[in-house]
Amino acid sequence: MSTYLPCPKCGGKIIIKVENYTWWGGIFGNKLFNHVICDKCKFEYNGVTGKSNKVNIIIYNIIVSIIVLGMIALLYRLFL
Repeated sequence: MSTYLPCPKCGGKIIIKVENYTWWGGIFGNKLFNHVICDKCKFEYNGVTGKSNKVNIIIYNIIVSIIVLGMIALLYRLFL
């Protein structure tokens, strides 16, 4: 029995925690948002809340982009 909520799309009860690297969150994003996937319909969602992680993914990527751009600007300023 899974410790995560059943799939909100199909009601599937076999839920798999996404443990590996994801294109949107690297190795940390999926762990931060309890990202799981339904084995039946392949729908991906937050296993604790049962809601989609789309908004979380967008916010996460905006924050990471700001940090990376800030680091690039800082390095540019230091070395030029």
